[in-house]
Amino acid sequence: MLILKQKESLAILLIYSLEGARKIILDMVNRIIFGGDYNERSQKVGKQIEPDLNNEENYITFTGEYKADIKVGTWNTFVRLDLTGGGYYNEKGQKHEMWIENQKNYQGIYKNGMRIEDWKIFNDDNKVMQLLRLFDYWWRRKIF
Repeated sequence: MLILKQKESLAILLIYSLEGARKIILDMVNRIIFGGDYNERSQKVGKQIEPDLNNEENYITFTGEYKADIKVGTWNTFVRLDLTGGGYYNEKGQKHEMWIENQKNYQGIYKNGMRIEDWKIFNDDNKVMQLLRLFDYWWRRKIF
């Protein structure tokens, strides 16, 4: 194990094994905040927890899976611990199918990384129904 950086209340660790490496970020009570696995070519693989780099407080996180540094499958967006959005990436790493975009409360469909059809804009009161529709959409297509 190698401690890459320690600053104030966070520590960044790099753990090596025969299968590859794992980078994790811990807070001072040793809770994993962000991180995931890397292969021998230093590519992200498997489940990952990532911060929203556009948000200074890092309370927005994204969770999902990588294959050889490409986002694939179902990805979720959380604000603190609340599920607030997400969608599906195809094998090329492009947004595909139904998505709920967190930052503007948008709901719509992507095809090969491009927004298609009409997108709906919701206020916060509609957020719960929006998430239920997304969950139902994923469930019917057995995406997760």
